[in-house]
Amino acid sequence: MEGKTKISLYKLKSFFRKDFFKRDIVVKVISILFAVIFWLYVLSNVNPYDVAYISVPIRFLNEAAIAENSLEIINKNYQKEITVAVEGRADIINTIDSSYFEATADFAGITESGRTEIKIDFKSLKDNVNVKNYNPVAINLEIDSIEERMVSIGVRAEGSMKEKYTVVGSSVTPDIISVRGLQSMIRSIDQAYVSVDVTGLDKDITLKKDCKFFNSAGEEIVSLSGKYIMDVSITVAKEVPVVPVVQGRISSGFVEKERLIYPQTILITGAADVLSGIAEIRTYPVNVDGATGNVEQRVGLNIPEGVTLYNSSAEAGVSVIVDQLATREFILSSSEITLEYPGDVTQYKIEIITQTVSLVIRGMREEIESVEQSKLTPTAYVNYITEGKHRLPLDISLPGDVKMTEDVFIEIIISKTDESTPTRQTGTSQTTPTPSAAPSATTEPATASPVHTGET
Repeated sequence: MEGKTKISLYKLKSFFRKDFFKRDIVVKVISILFAVIFWLYVLSNVNPYDVAYISVPIRFLNEAAIAENSLEIINKNYQKEITVAVEGRADIINTIDSSYFEATADFAGITESGRTEIKIDFKSLKDNVNVKNYNPVAINLEIDSIEERMVSIGVRAEGSMKEKYTVVGSSVTPDIISVRGLQSMIRSIDQAYVSVDVTGLDKDITLKKDCKFFNSAGEEIVSLSGKYIMDVSITVAKEVPVVPVVQGRISSGFVEKERLIYPQTILITGAADVLSGIAEIRTYPVNVDGATGNVEQRVGLNIPEGVTLYNSSAEAGVSVIVDQLATREFILSSSEITLEYPGDVTQYKIEIITQTVSLVIRGMREEIESVEQSKLTPTAYVNYITEGKHRLPLDISLPGDVKMTEDVFIEIIISKTDESTPTRQTGTSQTTPTPSAAPSATTEPATASPVHTGET
């Protein structure tokens, strides 16, 4: 039995050595190909071959060299990183990040202004990374020279101040500054000032403001905004009229025609609460007692406490123009006189007895020369209706400072009417009918007396 077993094992080994690999060869090849294809399929879906893009920051070398050479980069938004394309199986490239690479750009070679291209040096820090490419390979820079310039600073007030107030002084500290920057920008500076809004302002102010710079076209150089903060002071003053004060009595027969003063207004400064309460500045008195001609004097200004004059003398020139009074006579007829009376007077007859009356007026020559007799409107007021004669004053309409030299009176007579006599029209204002006096009793404006100067 044991011998048979050994013979069987021997035959089996011989079979595998000689016949197994010779039989069904096509089936075996197909099986192997299928296994390879299946393996590739699994790789392409589970762990495919892919490309990844990784951002890598650029490390800039010798950046300080630009400033040391009095240069500056104009295009501040130049490329700060590169994009690296790596390829390989997903399970490998998914583990790669920017730490696998290094990108550097050296500024040491930048020594003058203009356009320049800086090459990016790139290297992979890992051996098992397949880098396809990286982009960009260089960065483009615009370089300008740095320049320093001394610039004068002004102050500009904008807006409408409170009524009667004005800016009389402004200062900025410092008033000259050193401005450093790109040569093209520094050389474009045409003016520099601090703008202050003074809308509604009525007091001195001190504040900090940003200085603004402008080119010759009036455009603001915004790159300099916010870099220079200045101390600014604004001084304001209030404009008030100067009022002449006159004392004394001008000689009889003369009149003050006009008051002139120079300056007519002045500027005053002081605390806001003090200035708000001042509407005018008065002079010390000018004495015109007994004057028969013009009076001219320089007098001091009466300055209230806490007030200072701005750029003005403490004196003012005052001229009091004195004119001699002139007179003029008018002859008024009863037909020109209006009677005013109350209520119903139909039971009474009212007559003006006075046929003519002399009216003498006094005033400055040009004023009395302009008086027209037709505009005098002489009027007498009958306040009480009682029979008999009555003496009534005349009310005369006169312009300006023209006065009557004395009161003028007329006489009237009031009597009851007969029932058979037609009654007069009632009313509050009546003009008497022209009396039966001779026409020569009526004086027209053309027959008014000429103007006389002096007292009458």
